[in-house]
Amino acid sequence: MAPLPSSRARIPPSPLLGALLLVAAGCGGDAGRAPHRIRVGTEAAYPPFEMKDAEGGITGFDVELVRAVALEAGLTAEFVDQPFDGLIPGLQQGKYDAAVSAMTITAERAQVVDFTDGYYDAGQVIAVREGETGIRGLEDLRGRTIAVQGNTTGHRAAERVEGATVKSFESIDPAFLELQAGRADAVINDDPTTFLYAKEHRGIRIVGKPFTEEQYGIAVRKGNGDLLRRLNEGLRRVRSSGAWDRLRARWIEGREAAPRKAWGYLLPGIGYTLLLWAGSLAVALVAGLFVALGRRSPRAWLRLPASAYVEVVRGVPLLVLIIWIYFGVVSEALRGIGITLDWFPASVLAFGICYSAFIGETYRAGIQAVDPGQEEAARALGLTHRQALRWVVLPQAVRNVLPALGNEAISLLKDTSLAMVIAVPELMHRGKDMAGEGFRTMEVYSVVAALYLAMTLGLTRVQRFLERRTGGGAAHPDPRRR
Repeated sequence: MAPLPSSRARIPPSPLLGALLLVAAGCGGDAGRAPHRIRVGTEAAYPPFEMKDAEGGITGFDVELVRAVALEAGLTAEFVDQPFDGLIPGLQQGKYDAAVSAMTITAERAQVVDFTDGYYDAGQVIAVREGETGIRGLEDLRGRTIAVQGNTTGHRAAERVEGATVKSFESIDPAFLELQAGRADAVINDDPTTFLYAKEHRGIRIVGKPFTEEQYGIAVRKGNGDLLRRLNEGLRRVRSSGAWDRLRARWIEGREAAPRKAWGYLLPGIGYTLLLWAGSLAVALVAGLFVALGRRSPRAWLRLPASAYVEVVRGVPLLVLIIWIYFGVVSEALRGIGITLDWFPASVLAFGICYSAFIGETYRAGIQAVDPGQEEAARALGLTHRQALRWVVLPQAVRNVLPALGNEAISLLKDTSLAMVIAVPELMHRGKDMAGEGFRTMEVYSVVAALYLAMTLGLTRVQRFLERRTGGGAAHPDPRRR
């Protein structure tokens, strides 16, 4: 069988990313008997091994294989879509029982998870533009520019080429686009996916034969020996029954393309995006108010923690915050008391925390812009400090900062796209599914951009309406208003 790898033939994450994803993830796990129904993590954006079908279900060679293996083992498999870099941390945290995603068996991974017997031989290939005659193998890439998907064995292979300039991308689609645009001389990637891309895009061809030999395996949490044994037994039965050969003929040798999704596939993502935005904005508006009041408090035990909160949160990238909460210390602490933090509360918490720091500073600026005489007059009328703040100062402060709050709300709406890193099925994630299924990157993301623009324009209209009704943002009342 011709070796073939995957851009999933991934090497362990860089030390920094590994620290972000794995620290505090713990090995955790129930070592007892495997359940009748098992949850399996996979990244459904890598045809022909795993992808979304037209209805949004997960399919592909790996998925069909695991279903067949589970059936032979007396189990039922249900799949959880998860970014590749989060599969092992999620497996360790007990978010699912096994993981399959064209995952190469490596010594580094075997230290933190167990693998079944290998189920697929894999190997890397080189893709070039049609008409390129100077590249016939790896040695011809010396001094050339190579595009790869980051954190893969293809990436490592490219880095070992003497004098080569390596361009690393988050997914394989941009690497192929870089090649087609003439900004790279070659792409190093796995055989099945590269064949699919070359089949659907003219001007790309594969040179030479696969130059690595690797095996994919199903990952199981350390200590879950019963599940590992049952999966291995099921895998042996699938091979002996001929089912494995039929799946390979259908998905690999037949190069079955991912089913094309209709544009309506994106629409549910809009609902998830707006739900996530609304929940996060509510948290940020309320928490931000408390942050602002804490920053203005004369009491040091309130002022200093609020100031430290703002400085720390503003200094941590939002993407890192999402990873910390979903995979790291917050999720681990909650799991210790029997609570599993799912994608929605994790995302709302991350976005709410991040934006509360910025919105808190916006509130503070608005409060400081209110003439101190306003509070003095309220106090002279018999209102307490708290009543003056509630009924006199804060309403004016909010009106002053409505434009700034509107900007924060629009930025938050766009930033919800970062939730795709923990497989939230929002608009950007569904766009990635569509782009990856048939390598329609520019076409799909142009439509996604148009949908975001439509949502932000709608928010802008709401913001302007509120400003007109309240006189928000105006230093002085509009004399035309009566």
